Amino acid sequence: QGGFPASAMSFDNATMLNEGNTITWGTASASDTLVPSAEEIKAKAKLRPFSSMNIANMKVSGGDLPVPLEIANIGVAVDLDEGGLPRDFALNVASINISPELVANADNDFKQLAEGLGYDSFVINVQVEGGYETAKDRLTLRTFAIDAPEVGKFSLAGTISDVKASDLATDQSPDALANGKLENLTIRFDNAGVVERALDMQAKMMGASREDIVAQLNGALPFMLNAINNPPFQEKVAKAAQAFLTDPKSLTIT
Repeated sequence: QGGFPASAMSFDNATMLNEGNTITWGTASASDTLVPSAEEIKAKAKLRPFSSMNIANMKVSGGDLPVPLEIANIGVAVDLDEGGLPRDFALNVASINISPELVANADNDFKQLAEGLGYDSFVINVQVEGGYETAKDRLTLRTFAIDAPEVGKFSLAGTISDVKASDLATDQSPDALANGKLENLTIRFDNAGVVERALDMQAKMMGASREDIVAQLNGALPFMLNAINNPPFQEKVAKAAQAFLTDPKSLTIT
């Protein structure tokens, strides 16, 4: 049968099987969709299946998961050029629920770490946004953020040039990204409680106070950084890290 376009499609209350996992969701919709023909599917033609898609109330079970994993919402948006390469892309995953049952039944290392930090559950949000300039072979990551309330937020942004998107889209050139030129990079961590918990966990293990652990780490940092063999840079890193340990709010590397 031939393919066809559709301004919008919905596929609610569905179930999908994927590599041992059962995936269900409550509501789902896609806009500016293009359903390919059988011939296009067989030929693996480069088509944009949709401009945006949203899935709500998702549950993943089976496989290596000890108990089901619930995700409140997943949103995807993509804009492809004539060659099927992403001019712009965005992914938002809201409320990945790491439930008490999931923590209690996780592998021993993760369970011990979560319990040691005092977390019996937490929520994770993920945001990715970026774009690609084909003419300049430049990949820009506007944001890649993992945010867990009461834990912390890790984010990075940057630009890499001399990267072939066609190579990234296939497995033919595993070094495509590594061979690119890093133009800029920013890494940031915003603490929301995990640093204090980690310091308290370490203090409990050593029979000391949080202040004692911070003092020990601050004193050891200059010696730990000697391997860099760049005294001015070492001093800059040490001062920033010491300030963060003393008052853990945020830390940015540019």
